[in-house]
Amino acid sequence: MSRKDSRSLPHFVDLTLPSDDSTTVRTLLSQYLSLQYRDLMRMRLAQQSSEQRALEALQKHCKGVAASEPGAILSALRKPTIGGLIRFLAGAAGASSDAPKWIAQLCATLYAELAIAGNAAPAILLSPTPRRFILIGADTMLTLPSDTASCRMHADGLTYVGTSAPTTLSWEEIASGETPISSPAAAHVSGAVRLALADDSPLAEHETHPDKAGNALDLGGKSDNEWAGAMRAGLELVRTGVPAVADEIELLIQQLVPVGFDAHSHLSASYQEMIGTIYLSLHPEPMTLAEALIHEHSHNKINMLWTMAPVIENAFAPNYPSPFRPDERPLHGVLLGVHAFLPVERLYERLAEVAHPVTGDPNFERRRRAIRENNRAACETLERYAEPSAAGRSVMDEIMKWNAHFEAIGS
Repeated sequence: MSRKDSRSLPHFVDLTLPSDDSTTVRTLLSQYLSLQYRDLMRMRLAQQSSEQRALEALQKHCKGVAASEPGAILSALRKPTIGGLIRFLAGAAGASSDAPKWIAQLCATLYAELAIAGNAAPAILLSPTPRRFILIGADTMLTLPSDTASCRMHADGLTYVGTSAPTTLSWEEIASGETPISSPAAAHVSGAVRLALADDSPLAEHETHPDKAGNALDLGGKSDNEWAGAMRAGLELVRTGVPAVADEIELLIQQLVPVGFDAHSHLSASYQEMIGTIYLSLHPEPMTLAEALIHEHSHNKINMLWTMAPVIENAFAPNYPSPFRPDERPLHGVLLGVHAFLPVERLYERLAEVAHPVTGDPNFERRRRAIRENNRAACETLERYAEPSAAGRSVMDEIMKWNAHFEAIGS
């Protein structure tokens, strides 16, 4: 399937708010991972180098594994530390002067993830080598000594060479997280969701929001246990109000990257390239965190679709006033905003129906009304100006259906 030919994409009728028995995210993820695999196999550097030779060896190995054990390849490509680099390199970065560096990072991470899962490739040599790489499969980060000149990855383990004698670590040792170069990379939250304690994304410092300055990992003076507990509390509210969304989050989101603590305001972000990742700050109110989890998860969903096909044809020009941002935004931003806030509005509706204790907060109804006003305004803009694509028609129909629902109940 070409990104310009979306005829093989199904019509996703519950991409905004999943039904109780929804398979939409699984289907969409499967289509997306197929694209990721094809883009990995097409990847090339312009000139021969150690990075290009390592990449070619891994591509050949992945082709063989995909034929006999496709689940192993798809499991590796799902990891944001691998999938994010594929998407990053599939864009303009693939032709930049930094491309060899990120190819090396991709090769090291992909080789190691396959190896610790029992699918080690033929040996590859990286010289120069990445200084550090994160293995989600082992919840560990490897940081090579600063004098490391080369790194050989092979069936028995990883051998790095510097000014001292070569050092070899077995994949069993690496998977255990108990090596001199290992450090914890995550704390468990719920299901497959983890709190990242390290982040090596090349996108973390890229920022488009006028009130933010990047997303460097920062625990904000709080412990990882405090963070993980707060995330669980937020996710529990999601599960109480919109359990099908909670199920989706535990399927799709693999890492929550902490970006500081603020008792008064909250910021979050996600990137189209980094499917499975949410960047967010810590806040003392579980309802604020529940909103952020739903919001950024929704962005992850529609970003997968948008990577494969446009949702609206006139998405990026011109700009319009956005009810969600202080700056004017193209319709792409308006659509992503309402697609994320309609399930948040549903959370408020369902919690009110069961008289959940959070509804006793005087800010609850005030916030609910503000969300309704913003969603109404966004839908009016989209209905007036948006030109849905073939892939996006069902998404737009669903958005308008839920907008009508909330208008009817007077939320």
